Amino acid sequence: MLCVNSYEKQMIKVVLVEGSVTQREIIAGELSEDGDIEVVAMSADGKEGLKEVLRLKPNVVVSEVWMQEMDGLEMTQAILRELGVPIVILTTPSSDPKIDVTFECLRAGAVHIMNKPNGVTLVDLSSIGAKLRDVVRIYSGVRILKRRPIESEPECLQPVTRSVFQVKEGAAPKAIGIAVSSGGPAVLAEILVQLPADFPIPIFLVQHISQPFEDSFVKWLRSEVSLPVRIAKQGEPVQGGITLGPCGKHITIDSRYRILLIEAIKGDQFCPSCDNLLRSLSDVYGSRVLAIILSGMGTDGVEGMRVVFHTGGQTIAQDENTAMIWGMPGEAVKSGVVQQQLTPLEIAQTLVGLNHQGETR
Repeated sequence: MLCVNSYEKQMIKVVLVEGSVTQREIIAGELSEDGDIEVVAMSADGKEGLKEVLRLKPNVVVSEVWMQEMDGLEMTQAILRELGVPIVILTTPSSDPKIDVTFECLRAGAVHIMNKPNGVTLVDLSSIGAKLRDVVRIYSGVRILKRRPIESEPECLQPVTRSVFQVKEGAAPKAIGIAVSSGGPAVLAEILVQLPADFPIPIFLVQHISQPFEDSFVKWLRSEVSLPVRIAKQGEPVQGGITLGPCGKHITIDSRYRILLIEAIKGDQFCPSCDNLLRSLSDVYGSRVLAIILSGMGTDGVEGMRVVFHTGGQTIAQDENTAMIWGMPGEAVKSGVVQQQLTPLEIAQTLVGLNHQGETR
């Protein structure tokens, strides 16, 4: 006799928090479209949403930023003090000056931000439905760390509690490459805020982020750190400060120490790619590269770390106890190409220490 319903598909449970009744209903419908995502509660503001999240403990929270009673930032902070649940932020298009607050949501622990299209009709919001469902599926199985409250002032540097690199005289890194994805803004701010404005070693950064948020991300990072922050431009010479790989182009360095941006090709999962950046730095600087891999999903950066490691460069991964998402650093550690696992504070202390260890160029 045929047994029906012997297997019940595991549903992804979502709490949706959205102030607009119309948008709330449309987004809920889009989330439920394929039958594997269930919107278990809908709330009109962050205060009510917080209660529902703590009560239902969903797999994912999807929330607007601007709401009555409690906004998305406050709600994100409150949720992640209690639960390690992925929070996806929906926000207005990038022309809205309020969008910069979304980076405070990321710093507080939200895992992803998405632009809502202009308009509130079914056709408008349906245009992001498939992508939103994919994002929810991706993050539904990810372990997220609970977050401590964000301090208004950065923590003062303390001596590291573990051994750090003993750089040989004349062998200090000439370039630093940082690979980071989900959970990145929070840890980047925590590390880079500690560096002095005259930090001499060029820092190249690939942060996975969608193009509409690129300018806002740079503006936000500039407000957090003392170092100059720029988006890489074709042909410009390597210089001090932080150079960010632009969305849609792979950032590399040529033999004349100039920025070489490469167009994405079919099949590229990420562009810019952490792997491409780290491989390029290793090709140009050899053993004088420090590669750092931070919070993020997937494996981008792992092969680049491998190249740096086997070329004699130095490699650091954010440790499991502090990484919001330990996918990228965890895979690098499993691959055996990480020399040191450090907390963000220890990474900052290591970088500051490079000022006093050997030559930098």
